[in-house]
Amino acid sequence: MEAATAAPPAAAALAPSTIASRASFEPHDLLGEYFSDELDVRWTIRAGASGGIALQRMNLAPRDLSVNTASPLRFAMDGTPLILRFERDKAGRVTGFVADAGEMTGLRFSRLR
Repeated sequence: MEAATAAPPAAAALAPSTIASRASFEPHDLLGEYFSDELDVRWTIRAGASGGIALQRMNLAPRDLSVNTASPLRFAMDGTPLILRFERDKAGRVTGFVADAGEMTGLRFSRLR
């Protein structure tokens, strides 16, 4: 009788839907301009270093965002409390993101283009 082969630890910790979304995730899917009605501000997601993404806010220099290993559509800006959680529609298109920064949470940004 053969012993069952265990799944690799990283894959075992992820739900099947997370694995599928990670496989189909590409950083260029997130590039574009986003607008927050609440803040009346436009932020741009650009190509970042090493094939990742960067956040451009107003006239500030773009800052690279690090992907959260447990969630492929969640990014953090190193050295800040800023977290971006990208959202997709049923067809898989990125429609916007929700920004959390310390005590300010749930700031919605809609994709413009």
